[in-house]
Amino acid sequence: MKYDVIAYLIRNKAFGWACIGVSFLLALLSLFGVSLYHCPFKSVTTLPCPGCGLTSSVQSLSQGQFTESLQSHWFTGVYILLFIIVFLCLLLPYHLRSPIEKKLSYWENRTRWSLWFLIVLIIYNLTRWLIPL
Repeated sequence: MKYDVIAYLIRNKAFGWACIGVSFLLALLSLFGVSLYHCPFKSVTTLPCPGCGLTSSVQSLSQGQFTESLQSHWFTGVYILLFIIVFLCLLLPYHLRSPIEKKLSYWENRTRWSLWFLIVLIIYNLTRWLIPL
């Protein structure tokens, strides 16, 4: 089983740019008070999904409100870091991007960090269901 999430986004350049573009567009529009996305999970269950609160957390962070950002979503910093890594790697020419992607793929498959991150994210989300902020 493959666990290379970041390497996949870098390897598949069109898909990586699409993810970066959609994320950037949603974050930019939210800064102007325009919301294009409503969580289908939350609409059906009234419970937050693991990603609920990321947009408002980024918005709070961009305004320097660190406490509010953490209250909206604890893992915003991780998502921003991953966004920056993918963005910078996609800007590189193939001969520089390819070795980075191969090293990331090896590291991601060896550590299975994406699986561990998903488990931690689910536990975090369950605590939000049981102990709302």
